[in-house]
Order: sequence, then C-alpha cells, then structure tokens
Amino acid sequence: MDSRRPEAPDSDSVPRPAQSWLPAVYCRVCGRSDWAALSPEADPQKLETSPLRIWQAAIGRDKRRLRYFISATQAEARDVLAALTDAGPR
Repeated sequence: MDSRRPEAPDSDSVPRPAQSWLPAVYCRVCGRSDWAALSPEADPQKLETSPLRIWQAAIGRDKRRLRYFISATQAEARDVLAALTDAGPR
C-alpha cells in the first residue's frame, strides 16, 4: 500500500443517504409522471411514505388523503411565481 495515499473511510463511518421508494403516478391529461405519498390526518404536513400504506389507501377509504407530486414545467412555475409576486405574466 502506498503511504502517500489516504485510506478510504470504513463503510460504517459514512452515513447512508436516505432513500424512499414511492409509488409512481401518471397524469393522463398532461402526460407527466412523478410520485405519491399519504397525508396523515393528525399532521397533514408530515407525509407517510410507506408504499404499502399508500397503495392500500388508493384502493380503500383513504383516497382523499393521497397526495400526488408532479413537477411543474418551467412555464407553469414562472406563471405561479409571477402570480404570487403580483408581477403579472410575462
């Protein structure tokens, strides 16, 4: 081993990145796709990311708690920002 070359850190010393595997959703109107999560009734700001719970809600009584996250296009984002800042459309 070359003493001038630093050793790689042990695999247990580096935190693993958080990963979530969420159900995919597709919009038939705009043709875009992204992902879905479940909004709990107790705290709507904290999303439930368990795929099984999300899928169960989609076919059960909790459909109203599903949240679909589809990215806006650049034009849509620009229009919303303009409307929120009273800049008007460009």
